[in-house]
Amino acid sequence: MFTLPHFRPEYLKAAVEAGKHVFAEKPVAVDALARRVREFLEVVIQGLQS
Repeated sequence: MFTLPHFRPEYLKAAVEAGKHVFAEKPVAVDALARRVREFLEVVIQGLQS
């Protein structure tokens, strides 16, 4: 995913919710919103692994 940093958390969350494969090489958590998105993604990933 190539995008500006302030759009990254929202686009990443939307892509995962849509069931898309996502590769994010940059840090996701740079503020409170990004931290919440990262926490959401961790829950999604754990669900996929079980």
